[in-house]
Amino acid sequence: MQDNDFFPGDTPDYDDIIEKCRAMARERIAEILKANAPFIGSEQGRLLAEEELYGVLLQMLSLVRSNMRLARKQKQRQGIEAAKAAGVQLGRRRKYEPEKYLDIYRQLENGDISINTALSSIGACRTTFDKMRKELRERGLL
Repeated sequence: MQDNDFFPGDTPDYDDIIEKCRAMARERIAEILKANAPFIGSEQGRLLAEEELYGVLLQMLSLVRSNMRLARKQKQRQGIEAAKAAGVQLGRRRKYEPEKYLDIYRQLENGDISINTALSSIGACRTTFDKMRKELRERGLL
């Protein structure tokens, strides 16, 4: 059962599910009661049976929906792992490549230029500049 088999269009909310269950119950409740519970003949017994049926249907729909969500998340996780194994770069592309500006970092480290000059020549903000410098130090390039 796909998402839109029961409710065409958008994902249903709680009220849509309740209304659909009530419509199904109105169509079938008399047949169910006559076949399976002929001793429930009163209106109160009929209403109790309807409420019980609504509860069962909602539990069933909830279980199906959660199973579908878990299966979708598992497939997504498998796709991400496969992409990582294939070496695909995930996430947002980097705006700056620190290796391109290695000479500017070295000039700054030697005291040949000021921090403001380095920032303006790269065109990055101070936070990005510091992140790139930290990465270069961790990789042993500085």
